[in-house]
Amino acid sequence: MEKDPKKLISSRFNRIIREKKLYDLLRYSLSHFVLDKFLDIGSAFKQLQFFKKYKVFLFIMSCEKQRQRTEYLFDYYKNQGIDFVFYSDYNDLQKHVLKTSHFKRYTSNEIKHVNSLNFVANNLDLFDAWDYIFFIDDDTFVNLPALFQFIQDPKHNPNVVYGQQIDRERDPTNPIFKIYPKLAFLSGGAGNLFPKRIFKIKKRFKNFTLGFADVTLGLNLNPSLIAHSPLFKNDTRQRFGIEDSEMPKYVSFHYVKTKEQFDAYRTACQA
Repeated sequence: MEKDPKKLISSRFNRIIREKKLYDLLRYSLSHFVLDKFLDIGSAFKQLQFFKKYKVFLFIMSCEKQRQRTEYLFDYYKNQGIDFVFYSDYNDLQKHVLKTSHFKRYTSNEIKHVNSLNFVANNLDLFDAWDYIFFIDDDTFVNLPALFQFIQDPKHNPNVVYGQQIDRERDPTNPIFKIYPKLAFLSGGAGNLFPKRIFKIKKRFKNFTLGFADVTLGLNLNPSLIAHSPLFKNDTRQRFGIEDSEMPKYVSFHYVKTKEQFDAYRTACQA
């Protein structure tokens, strides 16, 4: 008898149980159902100072284990005059780090992302100075000139979320499509560029507890609200075979994990 396709995808809970990490399951449940409900993200956000120079605000997913990335990214984005916060599992307001979940495992990416999306949706008045919210990872490189050019392009649709789209046609071996064959979602590592008006349409985001923030976002958004752009990349330039001369046009790359790599991407994009 053919197996139930749903068993081909391990939920966060099933993975934890299989690995006998019941303590983690209890910690996750405590965070998701109890502790995170009492997080006052808004009060922390209001203590931060912003430039309000550009129309894009960066939400950067991070964790306490990667503080070294937070350090150099904080310096870089501050020097560029763009506004940002890190959404994480700890608070450090001096570095613009906001705690959006108590859960500290890698699989906290989904719950941190959903909590951050709901924070924006429920507090749009705090984002009056910006037209776009760009959700990225702390190992995502963002080419800021290309980003600004992208949102100013007259061909750009200001009513959809842009990124690198993943669907069954583009990624036929992805097991998620055994469960959701018609699903289309935007890769988290390439970044998700939200027009702020999306949060007036979608006012509540659900945590599907699949363990993948980008898949959960795809399940939350109607396919008509997302759009693919080849300028957003969910892997390194080497993976896509991109030459130096082409680099300045790309908005984002993923798996840029060290300051040395980040600086090399900056140099290439300035060529």
